[in-house]
Amino acid sequence: AYCDEQGSDLWFFMNGDWVHGTGLAMDGNATMLVPLLKQMPWDAINLGNHESYKSAIVRLMTKEMVPHFGEAFLTSNTLLAKTMEPLGGARYRLLQGNNNTLLVFGFLYNVYHPSHLLHVSRVEEVLEEDWFRLALTEHEYDAICVLAHMDNDDPLIERILSKIREHTRDRMPVQFL
Repeated sequence: AYCDEQGSDLWFFMNGDWVHGTGLAMDGNATMLVPLLKQMPWDAINLGNHESYKSAIVRLMTKEMVPHFGEAFLTSNTLLAKTMEPLGGARYRLLQGNNNTLLVFGFLYNVYHPSHLLHVSRVEEVLEEDWFRLALTEHEYDAICVLAHMDNDDPLIERILSKIREHTRDRMPVQFL
């Protein structure tokens, strides 16, 4: 309400590993946690590596979270192994605020042994796909946010930024979370 009064924008993001550290899903059973997460007004959700390992969690996400959050559940490089379609509702999202439009991506680092239900595409390969280029060139936006579930010093951060810079103006604000 305060941000609306001020005419400013406030975004609510979750960048993965929601099953790790809460105490409500540490055993791989997130059935008690998901109802709580569904009460939150997430603007964008990214998948973490801890959600990618257990098939029961993947099933729960596809059954409960993805339908509930729709295009807010971003999986830029995480696919369902059976269909090779994105696990989430979208690969990216445009968020329209009071003053700005934000382009948001959701990347998971190159996880090599996820659940058999998932395929994590290598980030380097995804950056060369048409959908990524089109997301950057076919839309109007004021800034980019990359939900990057990876270490801040991971070389993939620089690769993503370099690829973004190939398709945007140099002064385009880009924020990695």
